[in-house]
Amino acid sequence: MSDSGQSASGSHSTSSTAASAPTEEFDPELYAAVQARLLRSGEWMRLQTLLQHKLSEAGYIDDLLSLAHESLRSDPAQRFQALLTSLHSYGLRRLPESVRREMQGLLGEWLERNLRAP
Repeated sequence: MSDSGQSASGSHSTSSTAASAPTEEFDPELYAAVQARLLRSGEWMRLQTLLQHKLSEAGYIDDLLSLAHESLRSDPAQRFQALLTSLHSYGLRRLPESVRREMQGLLGEWLERNLRAP
């Protein structure tokens, strides 16, 4: 899905669980297989477009862009990796909980429909 806000003062509800790692063991082969199936089915693009719309609607994208501009104005020589690290950390903390839950629900529904054991 795509990265892509509200003001830096923040009026989103957030949760530390939005950035937390899954509690189950990560299987890179399963992840790759699911991602490939999402891409082939067109669901990845649909979810990416919906996520971008929801984040834009919530002001999240504008918030991140404003933070990036402020950061670059205050330190024009800032290295890209430092800016990216800062934005990534801020973005994970500020992800609207309602958007996170909705996207997880949609992905969960897709998994239920498409990955059932025979």
